[in-house]
Amino acid sequence: MNEIKSKMMKNIGIIWLFLVLVLAGCRKDVNTTTTTEHIPEPYIIEGYEPTVLNVTTSLRGLVQDENQQAVEGALVKMGTLTTTTNKFGHFFFNNTTMNSKGQLVTVESPGYFPGSRRFFPTANTENRLTVELLDKNFNQSFNSSLGSDSIFLSGGGSLDFESNSIVDANGNLYTGTVNVAAKWLDPSAQQTLNQMPGNLQGVNTNNQEVALGTYGMVVVELEDNNGEPLNLADDKTATMTVPVPVSLLGTAPAQIPLWSYNESYGLWQEESSASLTNGSYVGEVSHFSFWNYDWPYEAVYFDARLVDVNGNPVTGLGVSINSQNIGTGYSNSAIDGTVGGLIPAGETLTLEVHDNNNCGVIFSKQIGPYSSDISYGDISVAGSNIITTTILGTVNCNGGLLNDAVITASRNGAIDYYYTNNAQFQFSYLDCLTASNVEVKAYDLASGMEGPVHQVQGGISTNLGVIEACDTAIQSYISLTVDGVTQEYVMPFASFISTFTDISYTGTSDSLSINIPGTTAGDYSMTIGTNFTVWDFVNQWQFTESISGASPFDTFILTELNPSKVEGSFSGTMENTYISPTTTHQVDCYFHIVP
Repeated sequence: MNEIKSKMMKNIGIIWLFLVLVLAGCRKDVNTTTTTEHIPEPYIIEGYEPTVLNVTTSLRGLVQDENQQAVEGALVKMGTLTTTTNKFGHFFFNNTTMNSKGQLVTVESPGYFPGSRRFFPTANTENRLTVELLDKNFNQSFNSSLGSDSIFLSGGGSLDFESNSIVDANGNLYTGTVNVAAKWLDPSAQQTLNQMPGNLQGVNTNNQEVALGTYGMVVVELEDNNGEPLNLADDKTATMTVPVPVSLLGTAPAQIPLWSYNESYGLWQEESSASLTNGSYVGEVSHFSFWNYDWPYEAVYFDARLVDVNGNPVTGLGVSINSQNIGTGYSNSAIDGTVGGLIPAGETLTLEVHDNNNCGVIFSKQIGPYSSDISYGDISVAGSNIITTTILGTVNCNGGLLNDAVITASRNGAIDYYYTNNAQFQFSYLDCLTASNVEVKAYDLASGMEGPVHQVQGGISTNLGVIEACDTAIQSYISLTVDGVTQEYVMPFASFISTFTDISYTGTSDSLSINIPGTTAGDYSMTIGTNFTVWDFVNQWQFTESISGASPFDTFILTELNPSKVEGSFSGTMENTYISPTTTHQVDCYFHIVP
C-alpha cells in the first residue's frame, strides 16, 4: 500500500512544504481592538480537537492583491483581536498569545474573496506571513429554476448546477438569477501558496490531522441581484470539474479525496472524492467555499536558520526541499534567516539554498529521513562568491526617537519595507560576486513626513547612526483633478516590468492604476495601449480607459522615467461609470513618484 501511495504522489507539483517565515525584532507599539468574533459552524469535523501549545509572540503580515500590490485598510482578525492594514499592506499583532501548533489569521476586504493563513508561530519574536487576496468578480449567472452546465472557473474548469438547487441564507428555496464568482488555483503555480486559505494541512474522515499535496483548488461564491448570499440546498449537489496540469497528469491518482475549507480551524476537511476523467478531476460538492483536490500523507515539523560567515542571519534566500516520492516545496528566508514548516516523514530529502542574484545553488545537503519534529539549527551559506551587506541605525523625528517608523531599502529596482523596534532597525542582504548598493529612507506615516535618501555601499556593514524621518513632506503622490476638484493619493508605487511601467495606489475605498507601454520618458499621447483606471468611491468616481487601437488621452507626457524618479501628467475626457446613467468628465492627472 505504501509503495502504491508513493508512486501516485511522486513529483506532485506544489508545495507540500508549508514553510512559515518568521521575522526578528520589529515594530512594537501598534494598537489592536478586542472584539467578539463570530465563528461559523463547521460542516463536519465533529469531535475534532486541535492541539494547543500557546506562546507569547508577535506577528507582522502583508496583504496584497493578485498583482502583488499592497491592499490598504483590509480587516484582519486573529482570535478576538482585529486590526487593519496600513498603506504598505502590513498589519501587526504584538506580544500576543498564539498557538504554536497552528494559528489562524483571516483577512477581509471589499471586492475580494476572504483570505486566511494558518501558520506556526515561534515564541518571543516577530513572525511573518503573506496573504494574497483573490479578486471576486460575479461575472457569470444562471436561472436557479433551470440550472446551468456552462459556468466556467476563472483559470480553468467548470461547474454544473441542477435545476431548483439553490437556497437563500435562511435555507429557503430561491428562484431567480444566481450570480457566480468562481476561480481555479493552479496546483503547479508557486503563487498558489499565498492565495490559498489556511495551509496544506487537513483533517481526514477519521479526525486525524494530515499533510496534503494538492492537485488543484477552487473557490466559489453565489449571490442574488441584491448581493445577498446563496448556496446549495441540503439535498442537492453541483458537479465541479477542474483540469490537472500536464506536468502532474502522469502521476495523478485515478481517485483523489476532495476537501472543503473549514473556516473555524483554518484546515481542510475530507468530505468526498473525485475521479480523473479525460485529464480533469470530476466530483460532486454539497456547498460552496474553497475546495481542494489533495492526497494526504504523514509529516513532521522542520526549521532551520540561514547565516553568513559571521553568524549573522541572512534574509531573502530561496529555500527548497525535495522528495523524490512527493515533490518540492519552496520558500524564502525571513529577516532573521529562519524557515520552518511541515516536511514529509520517513523520506530522504534534498535541501538547497538558492541566491536570488544569479548565484544559483549556494548550499546543498541531503537531510532526513525524520520520524519526528526536527530543528536543524544554523545553515552557513558563506562562500568565496557570497558578499553580505548589513545596514543598521536609529530613526529620529524632530529631536525625538521614532518607535514606529517605516524604513525603505531600494536595491536592483526592488523595494523592501522594515519597521523600527525601539527606534532601531537592522537588516542584511546577500549578493553574488558583485555587491549591490542600497538606498535607505525613513518615513513617519502618522505625520506624512519623510527623511532624506541615504546611499549605502554594498558588501560591507554600515551603521547609519541616527537618521531623520521628518525632514520633508512625503514626495511620492498622484494628484487627480476631475472637473476642477482635486484628490491626492499619497505613497503610490512604480513598477518597471519588461516593456511597460505601472503606477499604482491602493487605499481603503479607492484604487488607481496607470499602465504605460514604455520604460523611457517621452510623449505617449498617441501611443496605443496606454490605459488608466481609477476607483474612488468616496468621491463617486470610477473611470476606466483602455482603448485598443487608439490613445484614450488628449495628452500623456512622461517628463522623467527612471528607477529613481517617475514624473508626468495626462489629461482627457472620460466617462464616470460609478453612477447611472454614466456622465462625462474632464480628468487631469499629475504624478511624482520617488521609488
